[in-house]
Amino acid sequence: MSELLNGKGEGFRLILLVFGLAVAIFGVASLISTSSAKADETTDPLVGINCTGKVEAITDSIFSDSFTYEFGCDKDISALTIVSNRELGSFSTEIIGVNAAGEPGVGQDFFCVGAVPSSGFGCYGNPGKTPATVITAGNKGIGEFSMFNPVCDANAQPMFWGIAQTVYSTTNDLDPLLPPVVRTWTATTEPFPLDVSAIECEVLNPKVKARQLKMKAKVMCSKVKKTKSKQARLVAKKKCDRARAAVPKAS
Repeated sequence: MSELLNGKGEGFRLILLVFGLAVAIFGVASLISTSSAKADETTDPLVGINCTGKVEAITDSIFSDSFTYEFGCDKDISALTIVSNRELGSFSTEIIGVNAAGEPGVGQDFFCVGAVPSSGFGCYGNPGKTPATVITAGNKGIGEFSMFNPVCDANAQPMFWGIAQTVYSTTNDLDPLLPPVVRTWTATTEPFPLDVSAIECEVLNPKVKARQLKMKAKVMCSKVKKTKSKQARLVAKKKCDRARAAVPKAS
């Protein structure tokens, strides 16, 4: 794995990527509240590209709350952005495109930049090189990142999206007397949801939930002394015990 750093800046490239990231986050913000898209709904109708990816936890990393991600498309991509509804604390500054067998693609090295903590980062090849450095169709860029806060300390399940930059073409053949005119364009795709089923939280905001359960137990147990009959006291005591048992021991 390449280094996990707190981002780095590289002049105009960083400005362009941060601009693209801001646009992506703006678009994703609306998706968080309204979209029920699944990770297999992966077609951008404008660009005609299909992209997929996933996020999984790392159990043996030196960083707490660390994850791996992969993202790729069925066309060559010259840049990609990863965005989330979580704040990221660090990320791989270099990634490489690999095929389905896990073998690295020759020359498919991307550099990643961005600020931390933030909602994501961008990765690119070499925009000034001809031909451009790309992650080829079918390969996936693979890297790592860590969370700024524990992944489950939130009110919603973790969500991630990938945005790709690619080249597509349009053909103008409306005039039968002239040869078709083919034009190529560089464009970024819509956000593609990544598969996060491996990191879904069983309990969201566990510390908040624990405080709420503690308060509930305190209220329930305060009623024990206020009961007037022995039978009512026994009932109140049982409710108190159940409420205390529901509080996580680590809280």
